[in-house]
Amino acid sequence: MINLLKHEFFKFFRSLGFKLLIIIVSGISLFFVGLSLLMLSGIEMPEGYSYDMQGYSAIVNAFGDFSNVSIVIAVIISMIVVAEFQSSTIKNTVMYNQSRLKIYIAKYLLQLVAITIAVTAYLLAYIILFNAYSGWGEVFSFSSLWNNYIKIYLMGMLLCYAISAFINFFAYLTKSTALLIVIIIAITFIFSILYTIQNDLPPLLEGFSKILFSLVVMRYYSDSSIINLVYYFISVVLLFFPFFLGGYMLFNKQEIK
Repeated sequence: MINLLKHEFFKFFRSLGFKLLIIIVSGISLFFVGLSLLMLSGIEMPEGYSYDMQGYSAIVNAFGDFSNVSIVIAVIISMIVVAEFQSSTIKNTVMYNQSRLKIYIAKYLLQLVAITIAVTAYLLAYIILFNAYSGWGEVFSFSSLWNNYIKIYLMGMLLCYAISAFINFFAYLTKSTALLIVIIIAITFIFSILYTIQNDLPPLLEGFSKILFSLVVMRYYSDSSIINLVYYFISVVLLFFPFFLGGYMLFNKQEIK
């Protein structure tokens, strides 16, 4: 298992695709912080709507509704999983004298490391620019650092790992980069609509809208109640366990040519 992990990590982190990924992710953060600053300086907000641009809220604005982060995760999984199926190099990995469960776990662990690096790079670039323009916005303290940054970062990353299992399932199902990206964009778009119209939904769908992965961290940030923390963990559990197991079942049953 250790040798398999070393092989997978060496292959991915030495690839040109990983270096391009970091550049692209940093570019995405520059683009979205630019949009945020544009909203602050040049766009008039509708009556009754406020856009919090203080530096201490930068990480929340960077995560947004997780649609941007989900696309980054989908690109990473495409590079790690889909690319091997499309190039037929997956058969070399399967012939590595390791069980498919170990191969599946090794690739998932690689995803987690790559996601941590890429998402952190995205957040850092966004936060540095955001704070340079807006300032912190309140008296700086360890408490504000923990509540506005560290805690949200940890919750956001755990959610990213669960989202990885969710997207991983569709990667093994479709084995197509284009189709995978389209599916994830469509799902995040549908989730955003459900959140927007949640008050008009039937009770069952209204309850579902409260555990959407795109907004559970933001909901907890705005209201740090026990119930919103429960919604967060429900979302993490539902995203991780069924889709992690489902992805393995798909991989285990697939005929590798």
